[in-house]
Amino acid sequence: MNASRRSQDTSKPSDLEKGNAERAIEDATRLARKMSSEFRHPVAGTDWMNGEARKSPHFLLALILMLDYSDDSVRTNAMHELIRQDPRLARVAARALAFDPVVGMRCAASSNLSQRPIHRDAKLFLAFVSDPEWTVRSDGVESLCDLDGRRFAPVIRKVLLTDRHPVVRRDAAVSLARATGEECVPLLLELLATEKELPARTGLLYALDVAGHPDAFDWWLDLLPSLGCLDQCYTVANLRSTRSLRAKMDRVLQVLARPEQEWDCYGAFREAQAFLVQLDVPSEAVAQTTTVPTTS
Repeated sequence: MNASRRSQDTSKPSDLEKGNAERAIEDATRLARKMSSEFRHPVAGTDWMNGEARKSPHFLLALILMLDYSDDSVRTNAMHELIRQDPRLARVAARALAFDPVVGMRCAASSNLSQRPIHRDAKLFLAFVSDPEWTVRSDGVESLCDLDGRRFAPVIRKVLLTDRHPVVRRDAAVSLARATGEECVPLLLELLATEKELPARTGLLYALDVAGHPDAFDWWLDLLPSLGCLDQCYTVANLRSTRSLRAKMDRVLQVLARPEQEWDCYGAFREAQAFLVQLDVPSEAVAQTTTVPTTS
């Protein structure tokens, strides 16, 4: 290290860097006790948590120690904090906690691992698609598609056909379309004819568009007004990635450029406004549909 670099480095070496692991663990244990109290009774943005605690050289070690606490809320909050602070270390923890009995821990683990799926975690993702918690199953099926959709297409298809949760079926439909393209269109149409749950129908229509069906985009837009708030937000958010978007621009504007009072879901309305701006729709056209809300 050169002289200028040394002069800039004013941080003190941690006990671990000095080889005093025992002292480091003792200090981290004390910090974990204090942090666990914050996690049990969180106050948004406390000065101590946002300042002194995070500046401690033992902060990450304290988070890891809290993963072994008996209090489920402490463990879950520690895992989420670890994900924010050090994603690589969080991935190591996530692999160890992928089958934890606490639902929140499994959800945090699957969410973290699915952000950047790698092949060494393929067995975990295969296990995730059978998890009792639907969010874990959804992470699993999307991760298998991202890893090697063609290879895992039979697993994704099985999830689409058998999963009991409509959002998991939605994500499986889109994953299958991305993995296999137009060859899955007959299956998607067959399922669309009998599917009653709106989240799953939304996914089937999105999947049909991904797979290249010429009418799917219009069907999807027709369904939008009848959807619940979350499904409307999902639809508007994903329209921008569809292959038919530019070719169907007039139809998109007809559906999205509606006054606020015609939207049941304000979140979807705001999403639509942002989408129209992103599409370079003239500002006066967007302004005509917009009213200033008093609440968000």
